[in-house]
Order: sequence, then C-alpha cells, then structure tokens
Amino acid sequence: MSRDEQYVKAYMEHKTISRRGLFRALTMVRLVIRLRLMTPLRQS
Repeated sequence: MSRDEQYVKAYMEHKTISRRGLFRALTMVRLVIRLRLMTPLRQS
C-alpha cells in the first residue's frame, strides 16, 4: 500500500466517522426537541 492509498483510506475512514457523529448529534437534537414539545412549558 502506497502513502497515497494510506492517506485516502484514512481520509475516507475519518469522513465516515464524522458523518456518523453528525447523524448521532442530529438524532439527539431531535429527541430533545420532541421531549420539550411533549412537556408543557412552565412559565409563571
């Protein structure tokens, strides 16, 4: 495996990981928003 191939492989793996992280973050945000919508806002 040449240095270029190693670089491409590392780059692709990094992109996949970051994309997965982004998806997880979006899912968490969605859950929080849904929970906030379900629970009535307590305002005095």
